[in-house]
Amino acid sequence: MTDFDFAKIEESLGITVPAAYRRVMSAYPFHNGRPSDAYIPDNAPYICSLNQQIRSDAVYPNCWRLDLLAIGTTWDGDAHVLDTSLPDSPVFRFAQDDQTVTTLAGTLDEWVGQLCQWYVNADSDHIADEYKAITSAIQAAGFFSTSPELMDGWHRIAVASSPDGGDSFWIAAVNAGWFAGTWAGNIYQIPDKVADFCISCLTDAPNKTHSDFIDTIKIRYRLKSITNAEFDALTRAR
Repeated sequence: MTDFDFAKIEESLGITVPAAYRRVMSAYPFHNGRPSDAYIPDNAPYICSLNQQIRSDAVYPNCWRLDLLAIGTTWDGDAHVLDTSLPDSPVFRFAQDDQTVTTLAGTLDEWVGQLCQWYVNADSDHIADEYKAITSAIQAAGFFSTSPELMDGWHRIAVASSPDGGDSFWIAAVNAGWFAGTWAGNIYQIPDKVADFCISCLTDAPNKTHSDFIDTIKIRYRLKSITNAEFDALTRAR
């Protein structure tokens, strides 16, 4: 962002842009991925629109103030927020579903540093090597896989029956373990035979893994169901 962008935000919202936000956005570190797409986008018109929508729609009726600045959102639409009344504001997450406010980081610099570690400084070649044997087997069987997608401290690949998606799901290597997930949010730990599991899903149950894996697959590969909270804890354990 430029000085013109900051001036437009201040004029539009009637606030003073925090010095930390001005510093980060003037030397924006993200070029793609979730930070630039949603978490803290380099897009002044969008920031103005986001804050105006939060105000006009009373998205957070019990906790929003006019001196708060939404700097982006989560993938699910919760707001990432700075308190412009503080000299060095923490980064807050305002949840839409239950109206709770949590602290993501003590300062914006701390939070951006964590995002850089996850999305900018990640060793893409090393990550790709973790999936190489599995993706080779999947492709040899006539199916398809994507390059690793960086997430919040973890990564995953999508496995699909056709180049344009078809029947698909994701697998992830997390802390020396393997996990599979459906786009409906079901997550399972895979004890072993990960490539065989992927191929079986696409061969034995075409067009049936969008919401969940079929029971015969779960039994054959001894899948262990885990909650989203349990999976989040695993991705943060180092």
